[in-house]
Amino acid sequence: MSNHVLKIGIDGGQGFLKVCLSVQSPGKNSVDVTSVRQTYEQEVLAKQFLDSGVKKIFILAITPHTQENSKNVAMMWSRLEINSLDPFIATDSKLANLLVGIMFHSSCFPCSWCEAEKSALHLLGPHRTVGNIMQNYLKFVESGENYKEAKKFENCIHPTVFSTEDKLILGIVLPPELHLSLGVVNTVYDHMLKHNEADALKRASLCNVKRDMTHGSPEFNGNSCRILLKKVDSLMRDSLACLPFVEVLQNFKLVVDACFSTTLHANYKNAIQNFKESYLALELPVTPEVHTVYLSCRRFL
Repeated sequence: MSNHVLKIGIDGGQGFLKVCLSVQSPGKNSVDVTSVRQTYEQEVLAKQFLDSGVKKIFILAITPHTQENSKNVAMMWSRLEINSLDPFIATDSKLANLLVGIMFHSSCFPCSWCEAEKSALHLLGPHRTVGNIMQNYLKFVESGENYKEAKKFENCIHPTVFSTEDKLILGIVLPPELHLSLGVVNTVYDHMLKHNEADALKRASLCNVKRDMTHGSPEFNGNSCRILLKKVDSLMRDSLACLPFVEVLQNFKLVVDACFSTTLHANYKNAIQNFKESYLALELPVTPEVHTVYLSCRRFL
């Protein structure tokens, strides 16, 4: 398996908790349409489906009526012996924190990948590692497991599911691209509405996208975010009142193009830096998702 990449996906929803495996060949994620017949060298279903697509996913475990919590995640991880595979992990922000062993994003140290404080997410925090998470967790236990004092231990309240102590969490858990896009686009658009509602609504109308009610508040879904970013260049021509916000979205699109794919573009460092500078220039609040884009994406830097 040395020439393959193993990616574990873990996801919860509609009462189920699922763990899936994707086996990917580096550089082999394009559809092969060069021959009429398949050969064994092309691998099974190589012509029809991508390695990263849902048609080639192996379901390792699926449990009904299972809550997303630390105990259930740890039990599934142990039973499946996932650490022996040494995979990359693809999941959402909530489950990333559960896997790592820290509290949720409302805590004082919300980031899965570094120890930045919630009040200073514009700053770079020390890398989280499997080792320092376990050290903080053991200190938390020794102190009496008082959750009100968890911030003294970087909010490490559970043992991490990972076993290699010297590994960076950034080298194991992949920042969730969909959730980052949702977080950035919706945060910027919320402030566009506050700045100039008429112009912001016009931007969305020109892109033929609208926000749905999600968790009690209106948000663009994943497809709407992709459409808005795809058409953001055209919005630069006639956006006046909200031009600085559109520029932030344009810079974020360049980050997506440079980093959110199987190929890392040569301009990725500039893309991340330009997004960071344009976002901070508007003095918008730095959410955990925004923080993850321009700080935790430093796995590339």
